[in-house]
Amino acid sequence: MLSKFQFRFCTSLICNLLYINGNHNTILALLLELRKLLKNPCIYYKCLIMDINSNFQTGQILSLDYGHRNLYAEVIQVVISRDLCWVRPLMLVNFTQEIPFITDMRDASDLLWPVNLFRPALDTEVISFLGDLLPKEPKAHNNMAAQQQLHQFIYQFWQASQDGQQL
Repeated sequence: MLSKFQFRFCTSLICNLLYINGNHNTILALLLELRKLLKNPCIYYKCLIMDINSNFQTGQILSLDYGHRNLYAEVIQVVISRDLCWVRPLMLVNFTQEIPFITDMRDASDLLWPVNLFRPALDTEVISFLGDLLPKEPKAHNNMAAQQQLHQFIYQFWQASQDGQQL
């Protein structure tokens, strides 16, 4: 495990690289590797992610992680003045089984959610899941099961964040 000094040094180095190169995916990959080295996520990691979050772009895919589930969504607009992100859900991935279970969320409601709760999704993490989604076909009615799963996920996530639980 890294000492606090080592972690601070690594994170400051990564921040400097971010401002020099601007390659967010590389920086995030390095941060995620550092996070794996630590037994518990660190406040420094969250602060760095918050800095990166302010640079979300329209069309970028983000992840909202809670427990063994990740909600992947596409950025529609970032409302900088209110620190909110308008996203369109794409899929909810449940990692409790050996093969992740994917629920198509493309017909679910858009979300306006605090920007600091999202993280950028890595290309390598999302591509395999996107390939598993079936082509979208017009539906006569909304998929209520997907809408209910989205509502349940958001409710549980929000409750955990209000109770101060680890997200």
